[in-house]
Amino acid sequence: MPLPARKRPPSRRGSAKTKKAISAETTRESPVEEGPAAELKSKPRPKSTKHRARSAPKRQRPLRLRADTPLHKAAREMAANAVALVTIGWHRVETEDGPEAPHALRVALRRLRVVLHIFRDHIEDTPDAGLRASLAALGRQVGSLRDLDVLAHDIVGPVATGSDVAGGTALMALLEADRKQAISDVRQFLGSAESRALLDNLTTLATRLATAVADSSDKRTLNKTAHRDIRKRWRKFAKQAATIDKLDEASLHEVRKSLKKLRYAFGYFTPCFGGNAAHHFDARLRRLQSTFGYLNDVACAKQLEARLSSDAAQPDINCAIGFILGAHTERAKSARDKLVEQYQKLADSKLARELGD
Repeated sequence: MPLPARKRPPSRRGSAKTKKAISAETTRESPVEEGPAAELKSKPRPKSTKHRARSAPKRQRPLRLRADTPLHKAAREMAANAVALVTIGWHRVETEDGPEAPHALRVALRRLRVVLHIFRDHIEDTPDAGLRASLAALGRQVGSLRDLDVLAHDIVGPVATGSDVAGGTALMALLEADRKQAISDVRQFLGSAESRALLDNLTTLATRLATAVADSSDKRTLNKTAHRDIRKRWRKFAKQAATIDKLDEASLHEVRKSLKKLRYAFGYFTPCFGGNAAHHFDARLRRLQSTFGYLNDVACAKQLEARLSSDAAQPDINCAIGFILGAHTERAKSARDKLVEQYQKLADSKLARELGD
């Protein structure tokens, strides 16, 4: 007796338009935001080698810290980890064309600046005291490229490609042209003698920082430093966010910056706040940061209107800009309500209450 014909499982493919929209919506949720140790996992093969760096960065072992780690050893581990992330992100920007690379470098630079801030008392009288300013300047350069990616993939793309918006395709083409110029500028900046000197200087930062801490009279363990640092950061953030439902865009931006610094520092200090309380606290920080990020993207998108809408020769593009901003303005109202709810859950968490006492 012949066997019944085997049924073919339903196709899991979606339309090209659906895939593009989903990809655009999920670009913001990048592995970069999952913690410093996760960043050292292997990266995808670059799509382009046209601007390959002189040598690819070496892989480094994951971050290993415990609450009782001596402070000078913790400084070495944290700085080495942060520098490795910068080196990997730097190489990715030089060799990859996708939006993930500048995001990786931008976040890595922020993480390194947080590490330097944590140990600022130990380097205030050394040449490394000016490193944070140099890293901030590099971050602004990379940030201009990342902002274009956000506009294209998170603001314009989901609306323009998911709807029949007149001028949407032309607007995306303009953004792509701007991005090509921006990535060229960033790669030129990264290849400059000044930038290369900065990168070379970072290779020995971990050793210098560990030596500075070891030579000081500070004999604390990581645990004491972590609790002092996170408690201070949390109280500053909570004070700024106390009236989060009434803050304007400029004030929200300041709260967002404090939140990012709090989360990046907490990522290094997690071993000192072990258990489910730390896990829930970090998860709520991440969700709140994502919502803050979307609201900031919408605020930045208004610059697009000022930049392009004055071009009367392209009325379809002006129409597309108005339609896209209108769609996100409505969504942003819902996000503001969500922001208040997420902050309240964070503030009510066990660890947040302990930090506030």
